[in-house]
Amino acid sequence: MSEDAKKKAIELYVSGKTVAQVARELEVRANLVWNWVDRAGVRRPSKRSQHMEAAIAAYLDGTPITKVAAEAKVSVSTVQGWVSTRGLTGKGGRAAKTSSNKQSALLLYREGKLYSEIAKALKVAPKTVSKWVEDAGIVEEGGAHLQARRDAESAVRLYTEKNATIEDIATHLGRGVNTVSGWLRDAEVEVKSSIERRTSAEQAMYSKLGVAANIAKAQAEPRPTKICAHCEETFELPQGRRQSRQQYCSPECSQLGRRNPDKRTQHVCEVCKEPFERFASVQSPNRFCSNACRIKSSGKIQWKYEDNVLDSGYEAMFAGLCSVYGVPCERFDRAQGVNWEGERWYAPDFLVKVGARSVAVEIKGLVREVDEPKWAAFREKSGVPFVVLTQEQLVPPPATREDLLALLGLDKIVKS
Repeated sequence: MSEDAKKKAIELYVSGKTVAQVARELEVRANLVWNWVDRAGVRRPSKRSQHMEAAIAAYLDGTPITKVAAEAKVSVSTVQGWVSTRGLTGKGGRAAKTSSNKQSALLLYREGKLYSEIAKALKVAPKTVSKWVEDAGIVEEGGAHLQARRDAESAVRLYTEKNATIEDIATHLGRGVNTVSGWLRDAEVEVKSSIERRTSAEQAMYSKLGVAANIAKAQAEPRPTKICAHCEETFELPQGRRQSRQQYCSPECSQLGRRNPDKRTQHVCEVCKEPFERFASVQSPNRFCSNACRIKSSGKIQWKYEDNVLDSGYEAMFAGLCSVYGVPCERFDRAQGVNWEGERWYAPDFLVKVGARSVAVEIKGLVREVDEPKWAAFREKSGVPFVVLTQEQLVPPPATREDLLALLGLDKIVKS
């Protein structure tokens, strides 16, 4: 082959074409092209080498290593390996750029610029600027620290000389209340509350204004109204009770309204077929006249003593104690009860007989104010000794028969 063909083949290979492309273009065998290139000592950089050189150049220009790796389509560790083979340490050109930014930041800080202003100008984080300043040992020379010292001096002067409150100083300086308090404590100034710093006349004025404001607010807000269920007069509900369930305007109307026959409804018991009355306000189905009929209908008995249905667990406890200790006990006959507050009827729970003496017993787990009037009426009208046993007396239960009789007031009768 001519020397011109050899030179042409080497030029095409150096330009970037592959051996196969050169062989097709010159219409020769590929192995012949390889021999010409090898004998001429030509070495063309590979694509990987080209990628490496481009990545190192971009890294030295300050491009983040993550972005360099993404553009070269390699991992970050690969780029770090390329950089280390060139003897570069740290962050190469990026480190130089960082050093330049650091020097600029220190100059701006000495001029009195704040961290936020420097960070915005250099496109870095404020914390980065703060670290550069601290590393340089010039924390107290200017910038935000100088402004803080000036504000602290102003706060002390306003507090001690102008008698301003901490809240007023904080508002004036655009600082927090805790920050101002800290400055005053650092200056060994006695800090008092806003109320303590006011004169007696100022305090009286503030108190009067506060009370007047509360009164005005209460008067300005309309109070809710309702119509009394008995007298049908309009009345105002107490302040703050818009959703009150109060139905009557006074206690008198409440008593008269509940006793009014017109306010009662007539029903027939599903078990005994006897008629009975209920207040119209009662929302229950009103199917039974008593607990006994209700239990007969459902077949569920909670407590029972000698064919008598008991109303609570405390009654069952008392009946059981009487049975264990041999104290005669029976259900009190409701026909022997008494009237109280007009048409209301009351009878105790049990009648205990020991010898010739007897005592009526009321079992009450929780005593309410409404219970006292009916108990007083029974003591006055029945002539039967009357005892009320509460949860505190029954729990824990009496340990002996004598303890039970002592609760009933019958221990002296037995001993005699």
